[in-house]
Amino acid sequence: MPQDGDLHKAAHLGDAGKVSSLLAESACEVAAPGASLRTALHRAVGAGHEGVAIQLLEAGAPIDAVDAHARTPLHWATMGKHGACVALLAERGCAVNAQMAGGHTALHDAAEECALDVVKLLLFKGAAAIDTELKDEEQKTALDLVVEKAQLKPPKEGALTVAGYIQRGPLRTQEDFDAPPPPDPSKACAIM
Repeated sequence: MPQDGDLHKAAHLGDAGKVSSLLAESACEVAAPGASLRTALHRAVGAGHEGVAIQLLEAGAPIDAVDAHARTPLHWATMGKHGACVALLAERGCAVNAQMAGGHTALHDAAEECALDVVKLLLFKGAAAIDTELKDEEQKTALDLVVEKAQLKPPKEGALTVAGYIQRGPLRTQEDFDAPPPPDPSKACAIM
């Protein structure tokens, strides 16, 4: 298994100067896999370093590279709740509905964490909310996962609001994105 190189380490630390100098070296490969097959882009977005991610993308980093668990940079940005990186990757054309090993999409990850801002970004950028084709290995959609969080005693903070947005579905316009949460998000839990 490969180890992280200098580019991976600099990307993870958000060291834009070091990333720039490494990318200028002819021997530096922007797509090289590091530990767990993560690329420097995985490391940058997973740590929330949007500026470094831009550098890497402009240098040709593959936006949908998969690590040893089939996680893309979008999965890593989502797991870290780094909305700016999620938006960047989506705007640059990443596969928003890519499924990692186990079947989770980025929306599954954001829903499970009740990360409202990231859920809204993903729905705005085209994530499939209740698509029956996008179930994980336990046959659960993103909505199923967040409803489970809402039904905990006590419910996970924000779970009902996240469930309401996911149940509402894609946010097709800026007006949809800016709209307040559904008036009674608890209805999302009634479908279970």
